[in-house]
Amino acid sequence: MLNTTYWAKERDLTTIKKTIENSLCFSLFHHDRQIGFGRVISDFATYAMFFDIIIEGSFRESSIQGLRQVLWTSFAEGLYRKYGFRSISEKPIVMFKNFPLST
Repeated sequence: MLNTTYWAKERDLTTIKKTIENSLCFSLFHHDRQIGFGRVISDFATYAMFFDIIIEGSFRESSIQGLRQVLWTSFAEGLYRKYGFRSISEKPIVMFKNFPLST
């Protein structure tokens, strides 16, 4: 499913396997057909970060409740606002630094 997304279609199989091995992954099935996938990185106490969430188009009318959900997006801020996500200006401020990966 990830190879159909704009954010992961260029990932090689080795990278995809590594992300899956180091995450808590979920698949969603309707009868025998996989209709969703997502992975979570969490401290299992207060925070969970969702990555690579993909749901087949005809099944995109549900929500996940009960966790503080943090989402990073470069392209779809308006879409996620429709589903209750909001930008925050209060502390903590989310910061990042890219580190090159050695192969």
